[in-house]
Amino acid sequence: MKKTMLIVDDDRMYCDTLNSYFADTGLFEMQLPAYGGSEAVRRIENTAPDILLLDALMPEKDGAAVLCALEEKGISKGIDVFVITPYLSGETVRLFENLGVKYIFIKPVDNAVVVRRIQKLSGVLCDSSSDMVKSRDKAVCDAIVCFLRMISISPKLMGYRYLKCLLEYSVEFYGKEKTNKELCMRVAQEFNTEWKNVDRNIRTAIDSAWINGSMEGQYALFGYTVSSSRGRPTNKELISMITERVIESLAHR
Repeated sequence: MKKTMLIVDDDRMYCDTLNSYFADTGLFEMQLPAYGGSEAVRRIENTAPDILLLDALMPEKDGAAVLCALEEKGISKGIDVFVITPYLSGETVRLFENLGVKYIFIKPVDNAVVVRRIQKLSGVLCDSSSDMVKSRDKAVCDAIVCFLRMISISPKLMGYRYLKCLLEYSVEFYGKEKTNKELCMRVAQEFNTEWKNVDRNIRTAIDSAWINGSMEGQYALFGYTVSSSRGRPTNKELISMITERVIESLAHR
């Protein structure tokens, strides 16, 4: 049985387009979209969806107010909540985490990315039409692990887990000009930590690899960036290089 989903956004055109996109995947049972916070609360009182995709910024009742209202009415449990917003700050992340939100999307974001992330975090089963996406996700993960092994990033370190997750996002948003901080904030959200902690642990993992790891593997991947004059790559350099290599490997599959 398909999970039901409600999309709430005061931008009617965007809301209708996104609703149609989700419906076309065949993975969700879509409810009629709601175009405001108050309407969303009334609709959810009558028929609570399994999944709620909620705009954070709405004029009458914003996303946080909607979630607070649902909590007060005792109807928020059992709903997987996702928020979409044009802005993201540490305060925003903490606010929505406290309200039980599973994930925050930053506009603009590809509809395909939204579908894949919600599908993954809500446990929506794949059908035959999504097997290609599932296969690509595995190929991305395998390629990242291969390159991290090549440069001797130890999987025992927390920085390895952060870096692997960050690289998955970096590949997912390839060409979208996401900053290292934005990527770290997404990883921090998944691991319930601060983005600076993510960045620091990744730095530690890189430093450890360049002290104790295989120079041959590092030189094969980075070339001049591991020369004695240049030293170790920065977090940004390493993330950019591995992302490029992963994209190249996918192109030749």
